[in-house]
Amino acid sequence: MTFLRDEGHIQPKTPLSWSKYFGSEVLYWEVTLDLVIIVDGRNLRFEAMWPSLEEPEAATHRPSVQGQGQFCIAAAFKPGTA
Repeated sequence: MTFLRDEGHIQPKTPLSWSKYFGSEVLYWEVTLDLVIIVDGRNLRFEAMWPSLEEPEAATHRPSVQGQGQFCIAAAFKPGTA
């Protein structure tokens, strides 16, 4: 998600009052995205979509997949499950 910072879509923020870094000069980056979960047979796929549909940026940028992955969930099924 480095492109969000490099292209100026997100800005650094100061720590909130409950943070141990409150009052210091330490900054952090915050990205809001949608995580889409897809169960495909015995696999679970996930996709990170940006911008989140809840963000104002979604009005000007159509959400697109920024990252994805998958893993097998077959171990969670009883033997013989199709």
